[in-house]
Amino acid sequence: MLILPILLFLQCIVLTISTSYFAIQPIQRGPPYVGTIDTFDPQSLSLNFYSNFSFYLPPINQTDFYWFSPGPVVVIDKNQSTIITALQAIDTNTPLHLFRYNIPTKTYIQSSWMINHSNFDYLHYDSHRQRLFGLREVNISVLVLEEYNTATLNFVQQYTQLDRSKYGYPPQVSIFDQDENWIIDIRIAVKTPNSIYFMKMDLNLVGKSDNIVTDYHKISKHGSLISMTYDIKTKRAFVLWNIDTIKTNLVMTYMDPHTGEFHQEKPFFKAQGLWYINNIQDLFDESTRQILFFIQLSDLPASQSDAYIIQVDFDTMKIIKQTRIYPNFLPIQWSFFCL
Repeated sequence: MLILPILLFLQCIVLTISTSYFAIQPIQRGPPYVGTIDTFDPQSLSLNFYSNFSFYLPPINQTDFYWFSPGPVVVIDKNQSTIITALQAIDTNTPLHLFRYNIPTKTYIQSSWMINHSNFDYLHYDSHRQRLFGLREVNISVLVLEEYNTATLNFVQQYTQLDRSKYGYPPQVSIFDQDENWIIDIRIAVKTPNSIYFMKMDLNLVGKSDNIVTDYHKISKHGSLISMTYDIKTKRAFVLWNIDTIKTNLVMTYMDPHTGEFHQEKPFFKAQGLWYINNIQDLFDESTRQILFFIQLSDLPASQSDAYIIQVDFDTMKIIKQTRIYPNFLPIQWSFFCL
């Protein structure tokens, strides 16, 4: 049996003040289950050791593996540089749990609970109300939106339950406005995969109604939405939209979160030859008003990879810089956020 690479899961933290990055890397099997946190230099594209951490998992057979994948990350305290992330899996046998880490003190805890056959599609943190919540896949048919305690990581309450046959596949992208207290998901219909839907959930209805979905309508635009970066100050989303059958040609546009309507459109990135885009992530620095996009490409035989970083001004859609980053690292192994 082939031994898969140890590196299966990397999380990236960007410190705006020092313009430095960090990478979290748990291993795939144990016990003991350990990982490292490395700093990342965007100039030299080098990783340097920062700290170790460990986490507990139930005993398994010596021949078994736990297959970790990058989970969503939220910043719950920018001043104290504290994050919460999901340690989750590609396969159904690896237990899902939450993990909280404080970067300056190098202290951490993991949730006391673990769930098999489940993953988080996203996590959001509401700093106005000091609450953490996320959308979790219960099974092939049901998703639940749940709140968790940021100190203990324990379950607090369920906000709503979503039937996939009614509201489609889990969101490719999601944004949250803590001022107006809503979430927007972009979903794919189950019966018509080429149909993309705009869905808004009003969190003010939590505890008042079982169904908190207030808007669910089809987007009348050809292609698929790949990335959505939200600016809570201007109340608009910067969107990357794929206009080809496969992910090869991206345009950038703005979306009004109140109506789901799009306006302005400019070319962004086009893959050449037999290459297509298989992973893209965005990092928005509100202080500079710039978005850093991490794009990973694969060829159609799926035997090669390539990767780029593209820096864009949020307000003007001006592409500032494009840099090839492969073979230094692959974005699919990372998740990014700003402190």
